[in-house]
Amino acid sequence: MLRSADFNDASFQAFFADSGVFEVTGGTLSVGAASLGGDAAAVYNIDQYLPIYFEVAAKVYMNKPTAGWKANAFVIFDYFDPFDFKFAGLDTSTNKIVMGRRTATGWVVDVQAAITGGVKHSTWYTMLVAVNGTTVTVLVNNKAAFTDSVTPRLYNGQLVALNKGFIGVGSDNARGSFDNIAVQVLPPTVTFDKTETFANSAGVVSDALAGGWNVSGGQLVGTPSSSTTPGVALADLGTTLSANSYLELTGKVSLTTGGFGGIAFDTYSSTEYKFAALDLTGQRLVIGHVSRGVVTVDAAVARTLAAGSFHTLLVTIKGASVSVTVNGAFAGSFAFNSALADGGFGLLARTGTLRVDELRIRTDGYSAPTSASASSPSGGTASAGSTGTASAPTTTSTAPTSTTTTSTATTTSTATTDTATTSTATTDTATTSTATTSTATTTASQPLPSDGTSDSSGTTTQTDPALPVGPGRKQ
Repeated sequence: MLRSADFNDASFQAFFADSGVFEVTGGTLSVGAASLGGDAAAVYNIDQYLPIYFEVAAKVYMNKPTAGWKANAFVIFDYFDPFDFKFAGLDTSTNKIVMGRRTATGWVVDVQAAITGGVKHSTWYTMLVAVNGTTVTVLVNNKAAFTDSVTPRLYNGQLVALNKGFIGVGSDNARGSFDNIAVQVLPPTVTFDKTETFANSAGVVSDALAGGWNVSGGQLVGTPSSSTTPGVALADLGTTLSANSYLELTGKVSLTTGGFGGIAFDTYSSTEYKFAALDLTGQRLVIGHVSRGVVTVDAAVARTLAAGSFHTLLVTIKGASVSVTVNGAFAGSFAFNSALADGGFGLLARTGTLRVDELRIRTDGYSAPTSASASSPSGGTASAGSTGTASAPTTTSTAPTSTTTTSTATTTSTATTDTATTSTATTDTATTSTATTSTATTTASQPLPSDGTSDSSGTTTQTDPALPVGPGRKQ
């Protein structure tokens, strides 16, 4: 967990009001617009960089809508200024769970889903917003509502995921409360962490499903069997991960001229799998799937890729979402229709020769086989060509108090834009080579901090509130 706020000490606990009125009372954060038709938004100073995958958990409560007020409550993320952020939460006006974006024209809902029993005011709900790159999954009361992908933002000339902006809470012309807000990073417990360097053998990547695989010069080398049969080599952990496990695969790979290869996941055969691959002919990173041998490219982002050069491919999987970075830069995300971690995973050589200098596997879903005769991967210990570690979780709890603190704020800002192009393509067993690019424009405001002042009643008030320099925006 990066940071949490339970408001039991009657303070704002690193929340900074940007608009509306915020008050800490009874161990909860009360939120409301300053007047009818207004916004309420506060950002949370995490003071750390958010990783590609993170979660925001919160308890939310909406006051009864009366006299022109609405009833809604949102977790805010990808916040750059008061008119440029994303939100997800509950809205009684539509009686649904919603996700969307704040623009200069208002709160725009892009995705919505029904909830069993409808959305009711004066009721506490437990909400979780899980972000994987640019893919967002929303759960209410521990039940998944929807998963959806948004267009990546262009920031400082580079496409970035949703971890670069601030996170926070807010509402649209509404009043309510938030409690037990937590920003957490998975996995809380890494049960399997191994890096194969292929010094002496293929190590844990021992299941050569198809194609030719051999170790040469401290690298694992893979080739396809034919133009229609790819090379697929899977990691053998001796067990299957649970479907909703967190799974992180990092491969340092190179390809020959015209090559197509990378990471395979959710694999069931050489004709049924998903992939995140480098396409040297198309000069792009592609995310896609193969069903009955037919290749479909679900998402593609242009990248400059040199034959023979090693590129670091990081694939992060959680639930039905997958995100990919190439050489440390975010490349793309995609949401599939079902959870991904319970299938096989490993390496893919579809065209040309794939050379793998190392492969790291990290997950919280590994449990050692229970059979007395079974052994953990590579004997369960780090050997030549591999390293392995694990860690354990911790928990804490606190008790409530009831002191009251108030924060009031108003802001104005220049509107920004966040637009981009995306494309998908469906192909037969031969891969396509048309490059797909994604572009966007945006600007971000970054006010300087200001100190709070105290009035004669002892209530703490923030005037001309400023946002802290937070995740991805440190100077």
